[in-house]
Amino acid sequence: MCLQYMLSDSEGESDDDEAEEGTSGKSAMMLEVLLEGVVELLPALCKVGGAEFAPHFDRLVGELAQRHGRRSCTDQQRKLVSAIVSDGFKALKTHAGPTAPRLFAFLKSEMGADGHSSNRRNAVFTAGVVCEFGAAHAAPFYPTLVPIVMQCLGADAREDPGVKDNAAGAAARLLVANAGPLPVAELLQLLLNALPLKEDQEEAEPCYTGLCKLLARRDANAFPFAGSIVKAFATALVFDCTGGDDCTACIRATLQQLAAEGFQQHLEGIVAGLPEDEKAALTRLLA
Repeated sequence: MCLQYMLSDSEGESDDDEAEEGTSGKSAMMLEVLLEGVVELLPALCKVGGAEFAPHFDRLVGELAQRHGRRSCTDQQRKLVSAIVSDGFKALKTHAGPTAPRLFAFLKSEMGADGHSSNRRNAVFTAGVVCEFGAAHAAPFYPTLVPIVMQCLGADAREDPGVKDNAAGAAARLLVANAGPLPVAELLQLLLNALPLKEDQEEAEPCYTGLCKLLARRDANAFPFAGSIVKAFATALVFDCTGGDDCTACIRATLQQLAAEGFQQHLEGIVAGLPEDEKAALTRLLA
């Protein structure tokens, strides 16, 4: 009912009318309350409905992004639309993939450098999630998203720390998905430079598990960075910011896998060159 109410009175209106009104004739406060309800409800519907719910998700979320993700809508409305998209994609996973192209215009607008920092932060996170589960459906968005992510991670970037952390998470998701052309070496180096994260520790998990996946699959472009990746693991262990026990276990399993596959000597050489605290952390992990 929340979704039907928010979309109902847009029928028959012109784009000019919608842009002028911004809230499609309803109060901004009422729409924000309803959007908050959708944030709570939609992921549950996605989990219960699974693949059968995907077509409904595509229609409803696509229209939400178009009608309530306009620049003429409030910052809070657009922020909530980002949350609806990311939570829905995380719940539906690859079943949400076909919806990705309907979201590009909204996400591109929200990621603009002139946008509200909180909205930009959410949009960069959401774009990464869309690319993670959108796979080939999201590949046409790479030429738009990748330069923005790299700009957020650049040494000269004057970003809110949360934006930079979310850009690191987006970079990891892009590298793992690898569904389109990517400057892997440049993007990976920027990701490594951004670790450990400064503010949004929830993005630590996709960053470090993403690095684990790149090593485990022997990614040809990423494997030359093995030394830097292992050092990133060690630093995270020292500062206890790996993203949780599951992520720490993933790091352990990845390093053990590499050792078992003939890279034991190479790993020992990397560890030997680390500072004592980082060397001790890895030794404890692998004991």
